[in-house]
Amino acid sequence: MLTQINKETHVFLKDENSFTSISKRKMKGVYQVYTSLNITSQMADQIDQLFKANLQVQRINFDQGFILVRLLDGSSYHDIVRAIKTVLYGQS
Repeated sequence: MLTQINKETHVFLKDENSFTSISKRKMKGVYQVYTSLNITSQMADQIDQLFKANLQVQRINFDQGFILVRLLDGSSYHDIVRAIKTVLYGQS
């Protein structure tokens, strides 16, 4: 079961097998997502394709589990949370 915890600076998603942290504040123009899940280029492509109206994946570090995301005008970190939940965890 996926648990979402909202803190002042981050949103945390966790289940019995993984942990994900999503920044609520941008750093150098991008929002940082860390996940313990194995990220694939297909996941990043799905995020880009499904949520292209709200965000763009800027960079992926496959080894360390980081995804850097740029939000488009009118979007918020909630759009990143929704994208991560949908693509990485299969929930909406």
